[in-house]
Amino acid sequence: MTNFLRDNNRRIQSSRDLHAGRRYAVAGILITVIFLFFGRHVLSAGFVSFARPLWSLEETVAGWLSPLTTGWASKIELSTENEQLTETVEEKNLEIARLKLILDEYSEIAALFTKNELEAPNGQMIRIAARPPVSPFDTLILSSGQNAGLMEKDLVYGPGGVILGEVREVYSKSAKAILYSAPGQEQQAFIDTLGPLVLTGQGNGNFVGDFPKGVNVPLDSQITKEGSVSIIAKVGTTTIDEGDALQRIYAQLPVNIQTLAWVYVIRPE
Repeated sequence: MTNFLRDNNRRIQSSRDLHAGRRYAVAGILITVIFLFFGRHVLSAGFVSFARPLWSLEETVAGWLSPLTTGWASKIELSTENEQLTETVEEKNLEIARLKLILDEYSEIAALFTKNELEAPNGQMIRIAARPPVSPFDTLILSSGQNAGLMEKDLVYGPGGVILGEVREVYSKSAKAILYSAPGQEQQAFIDTLGPLVLTGQGNGNFVGDFPKGVNVPLDSQITKEGSVSIIAKVGTTTIDEGDALQRIYAQLPVNIQTLAWVYVIRPE
């Protein structure tokens, strides 16, 4: 019986201790909350007097650091903004360069339409797929062929209505044009109003021909293909050998075939 009472008392005391611990814990939490949220208003005047310098120091340090942190943040924002602006400028410059290329290309196309002869209904613009020095000298590879209705002997024109040559081989989606300036190519031509001559291609856009010695042939005189008003070459230089009845005419294509992007192809009538 004594042991039972002793054990019972122990259980009662343990229960009391547990409840007391819970009350202390709740009280501690309440005190913490009051300190955090209402400490400056409900604490004793002495404690507040002691803590006020610390609170003031905290506010002062925060005031000192605020401009620094704000300045750092502003510098980071400016750096990011500068990077974005630099990227935007680079993108715009690339776009301007691309548009300039397009404008140059369309200017070249427009030049092909300046001659009445190029307004033929059976003519069409064809992009050049390869040109010298990628292709053999005085040869153009066109990006269209049978699919565009091209045929052998179609005439090939360049900017300003300059006649360059003829289509010689046609494939399903490409064609090869031989320029009149190709080595060995001979064309019946006419120098301005001076008279006819035979031009022989020398390659790389150059021609040579013989003309009567007694006729003065000015430099840059236009040479047209016989039976056409289309320019085939311009006179570069002339030479005269003593005792020879003829003078040698050296002429060149008036366009740079290495920079051509388009040609105008016409079916001859």
